[in-house]
Amino acid sequence: MFGPDGMLYVAARGCPAVAPTDPLSLLAYILRFNPYTYKLDKVIATNASVQSQGLKFGFHRPEGLVFDDKGYLWVTSFRDTTSSADPLDKNNVDRILKFDVRSGKVVDSLPLSDFDKPRASAQALIFGPEGKLYIPISGSAAETTGELRRCDTRTKKCDVVVPVGGGLIDPWFAVFRNSDPATLSYERR
Repeated sequence: MFGPDGMLYVAARGCPAVAPTDPLSLLAYILRFNPYTYKLDKVIATNASVQSQGLKFGFHRPEGLVFDDKGYLWVTSFRDTTSSADPLDKNNVDRILKFDVRSGKVVDSLPLSDFDKPRASAQALIFGPEGKLYIPISGSAAETTGELRRCDTRTKKCDVVVPVGGGLIDPWFAVFRNSDPATLSYERR
């Protein structure tokens, strides 16, 4: 996706050819490319750089990303499913991470479920009306897959706009009529 600076931002993961339980499958990167030179401009963040911040959670298998109106980058992050993950780690849940792209630091996070509740993973996200973050929930948990959530990123309160069984089976890329196709920013916030 293109950022407000005109650069191309890419979420990348490790080696998808290895088993999902292999640590290499969870490597995470946010990369910035210059769209005019086609060259890598900067590595914004990696799983190692996030881990070095001393956070209680990791950064795994990023897919969806979107900028908010303040220039922060919001990125999907799956929970750690490798055999080395602590099965009692209550912070190991699917979440959305908020990055400051200038520093590469995680400045906030939005967990998508509680540790002892059904998983709610996301692979795409978009900002929409009233500056809310819309998160289509996909995955294999029958209790959450198919939801479309609308979240206030300041309060971290989310409501379900489309419930399970509401017509979406495994939703991904929501878009609004007023979304810019290049940046996915929402006009008229």
